[in-house]
Amino acid sequence: MKFTLLTVLFSFAGMVHAQTSMEEFSSLIKKKNYTVLEQAQKVYQAKETIQVARGELVPSLNIWKIVKVASNPLDLENWAEIAPFLSPANWFRLEQSKIYYAAEVYGYRTMVANQVMNARVLFIKVNQDQKLHKLIREYKSDLQSVYDIIKIKVDLGMESPEAARELQIRILALEEDNIRMKVYLADVRRELSFMVGGAGDSELAIKDVPALEMKSKNKISYESVIDQIVSRSNEIKQYDELLRIIPSIKKEISFSFLGLTPASFGTSGGFFDSIPIPSGLGFGTAPSINIAKSQEQVLKLQRQAILETLRKQTKSASDQMGAEIDVRPFIQQRKQLASENSAQLFERLKLGETIDLVFLADTLHTKRVADAALTENEVQFRLQREKIDRMLIAGDYLVQ
Repeated sequence: MKFTLLTVLFSFAGMVHAQTSMEEFSSLIKKKNYTVLEQAQKVYQAKETIQVARGELVPSLNIWKIVKVASNPLDLENWAEIAPFLSPANWFRLEQSKIYYAAEVYGYRTMVANQVMNARVLFIKVNQDQKLHKLIREYKSDLQSVYDIIKIKVDLGMESPEAARELQIRILALEEDNIRMKVYLADVRRELSFMVGGAGDSELAIKDVPALEMKSKNKISYESVIDQIVSRSNEIKQYDELLRIIPSIKKEISFSFLGLTPASFGTSGGFFDSIPIPSGLGFGTAPSINIAKSQEQVLKLQRQAILETLRKQTKSASDQMGAEIDVRPFIQQRKQLASENSAQLFERLKLGETIDLVFLADTLHTKRVADAALTENEVQFRLQREKIDRMLIAGDYLVQ
């Protein structure tokens, strides 16, 4: 008996039993995400627009138009209708449709990579929050152990009731956090399920995200990747394609007196909606050419802005990766010291020494804060690496 991947991953009655890795999740985003599927349809429409433009070159067999041409062979409008291949505008629009399609493909790849990154970031954050939830439960259990000891000492008159109440307050606060965290995690796991086409009331169980190696050799310098990032950027390539259309539009404007084309600009035509195509001879040609030139400058400015954004984000991500590697030894030392403190206090307590139990509770809190800081350190390093990989279009960010 065969099962589809979604059957394994999703139980629409509730929680999914099988756990999904981040790699599997990324693959599902490309195949099942609603936004990705919607954009794929737009790419298909752009491809079909080429066929529409090509169809406008096919001669018309309208007998009445043929009669009109025979009676008035100098009527360019009738010639454009029965022999559209003679109209330069139709050829220009066909050329533009092909370029539009290439631009749409690059736009699609950009959108998919962005969706994958957003999904992976959420996946990583959910994984981090699950670990934090575990720390909350462990901390609550540790405090409960201390509280049980304090209660005995209070009954024996060896500890003040205020100390017991202080610990009880902390335990109750942790139970509040525990309940809220359960609800939050269920909600974000439903969001993960929705992102890959699952039922809105189902949760996606996820596998643990392994920590990346964090040593000096794992640092990535800005200089080592920026050229690759710029050369691979689908955003830059999309604008390069759009800029290729401008010369064709200028020609279409110049030869508009030979007839206009009924073919649309295509699904990416919004970039050039502001450029009017004048009909016939008149004074509109020069202003239309100027508008086309202005739109070309707009596209160049937008392309430059994207380029500078890539440089800024690459520099920021590479610097932050290096910083997380540099601070890791200090966080590890904090965790070690906090663990030693709490362990020694517990040992002294077992030996019958008098210990300030509220101070012990504070020490346990310090230990859990250090644990959370180490996890945050690993997560921040991975998130910056995700940014680099996204801009490099590497690994799961590669879209065909």
